[in-house]
Amino acid sequence: MATGPRTPRTSTRPVYETFEPKSEMKEKEEAYFVHVYLPGFTKERIKINFVRSSRVVRVIGERPLGGNRISNFEHTYPVPENCEVEKLQGKYDREFSLLQCQRSPFHHKFHLKHKWKQEKRVQLQ
Repeated sequence: MATGPRTPRTSTRPVYETFEPKSEMKEKEEAYFVHVYLPGFTKERIKINFVRSSRVVRVIGERPLGGNRISNFEHTYPVPENCEVEKLQGKYDREFSLLQCQRSPFHHKFHLKHKWKQEKRVQLQ
């Protein structure tokens, strides 16, 4: 069996590049806010989950950079005890993701009444 010249194989495995988003936490009388700057990311490529066991919000995302390169990030933000996690909201506007959590005036009573799954998905609007 005759063989011809071999062409070199190119790798199609993705190459991940870690992205560190800039973020800022703000506290107001009625709520807590987290602003995350995510240039080039789309709403469909961002996932936000509340992790009950560690009481944090985990924000994960990725975006293609071209070729086989992908930019990705994973960051967690602490959720204060007096935050009503069932009212946790996420909003994405162009390059900014905004998380908002209402303050609970009765946070110690609230946690005794409600049981949550390990993680709760937050939908971006």
